[in-house]
Amino acid sequence: MFLKRVEIDKFRNFQNAEIEFSENKFSKVYSIASINGGGKSTLLQFIYIMLSCFRDKKLHKYIINLLETENYPEDYQNRIARFVLIGKQEIDLEYMVLPAENDLFNCTILKELELLEGQHKKHQESLQHSANFLRFYKKLQQSDQVTEELRSLALAFTPKVVFPKSKDYDVYNRVKQSEKLKDFQAFAEYIKNRENYIVEDNSAEMEARKKELTQAMKKQKEQLKAEGFNYITTFADSKLLLLLKSNVDNDILDKISHLTYLNGPDTQIYLFMSKEDKQTLLNNTSTTHYFDYDKFGNEIYVANNYNDRIRKVKKDLKNYYTYDFVSKKIIIKACKKAFEMDNKEKLRTNKFGVHYDAFIKDLNTFFDDKRIVISDEMSDVKFYLTSEEKELNPEDLSHGELKRLSIFIWLKYLIEEDSLVLMDEIDIALHPKWLYHISKDLDKWANHNQIILATHSPQIVSSTYYKNIIKLENENSVVKVKKYIKPPLDRDINAIVRTIMDAPDFPLELLELHKKYRKLIEDGKSDTPEAQELKEEILEHESENSAFFQEMNFDLDLME
Repeated sequence: MFLKRVEIDKFRNFQNAEIEFSENKFSKVYSIASINGGGKSTLLQFIYIMLSCFRDKKLHKYIINLLETENYPEDYQNRIARFVLIGKQEIDLEYMVLPAENDLFNCTILKELELLEGQHKKHQESLQHSANFLRFYKKLQQSDQVTEELRSLALAFTPKVVFPKSKDYDVYNRVKQSEKLKDFQAFAEYIKNRENYIVEDNSAEMEARKKELTQAMKKQKEQLKAEGFNYITTFADSKLLLLLKSNVDNDILDKISHLTYLNGPDTQIYLFMSKEDKQTLLNNTSTTHYFDYDKFGNEIYVANNYNDRIRKVKKDLKNYYTYDFVSKKIIIKACKKAFEMDNKEKLRTNKFGVHYDAFIKDLNTFFDDKRIVISDEMSDVKFYLTSEEKELNPEDLSHGELKRLSIFIWLKYLIEEDSLVLMDEIDIALHPKWLYHISKDLDKWANHNQIILATHSPQIVSSTYYKNIIKLENENSVVKVKKYIKPPLDRDINAIVRTIMDAPDFPLELLELHKKYRKLIEDGKSDTPEAQELKEEILEHESENSAFFQEMNFDLDLME
């Protein structure tokens, strides 16, 4: 699978933007460069969410979160984006938006169905809770003493209550510790008078209405399909409808969703998280999480920290990773996968495969000065210096070493073939020498998968094949996309910083001194006290053999 083109009609600072990824024989690594806030991360997140979440209803909330960061008018009726991918055929995906009130789709039916589904789920929970209470109550009527069964039934139907310091909890705690039957009887009467403990079963009526609405929804979706559209979700407080138009079957759509990955730092603001989740990035709290209770007394986990929220999102988005993943875990996961592949090959051919041996060899040649040993049970990983039998502690390995190792294992051993891999801020914590080689490393590690990087590193951009460099420029807060149709005039780091990264390649104060000194030379005032004083000031920052002074000396020679 290869992402050939992204067209974004309207999303944040992308307005009628076209981003082309030209396939070539040199490299499948693409670098996107821009200033901070220029749209790099926004682009990667938009591609990832729109290609990975549309097939699973449980993940539609991430599409909704993403799109709600753009202020679409209620009467918006247009395309949001188009994706062109290359597989065995050219794949065309277009996301269209219609107002909720339209001739193709009646959102009233959808809203009622979603509301009913929520009510039905809560009703089933209430019925189960009520049944648990009634079992306890019936057993209580038959008991003449407190038994373990009676206590178990009492504690099972209400294991916790909403507010631990409330009267409910006091009553519950007394029964938990009591051996007196009268305490259990008082507890039963107290609970019996509360809401939601004796519930009338309305499931049949709910299910009948749900069936009726489901049939109506099915008919609407068939009408949409006849027009060439698939219903995805509603957003903007259910005022807008998101549809997908494609030229391929569901198997290919499933494959696209399954093979799109995103990797980025855990400090990034992820637009597909909820407003509440994103707000926790700015929270100043030492409490990362706490526990609360739902209406039925079940203990629930509440995240109160941005990193906790990210971990929760990662449980939903299986192909979303951050650079905080632990190297030991990822090493063990890859090791087990290689071992399983060898076992499958044994069953198929009666000979063990070589995946495990290749993986161990890769591990022990990755570092020049360290070796990695996996325990026989594949439960632990240890690092040693190559020169001696000295085990290294975690703090003996740098963040950059662990990150580079994790990326290597992730790309080479855990990501499936034919994938689209989006990587944001890969340059964090990596040495410039590693950054310069990272494009070639990624090509080698990624098993021919397409990789799109968002980066601030001139070393990465400098080592990227020029046709694979995409520059995002901001003009009046709107992204303009620039591609290079010929190699840059120069590939040195300073030229890349100046021409592609739009940053000065010298300190601004020094450039100002250069400008003043050059003007004095051009005016024939090289021997004046002012020029000599300015030259001495410049020599406090650079050598007399610098490129600038060589240029000035050349100009003086021409003047003589």
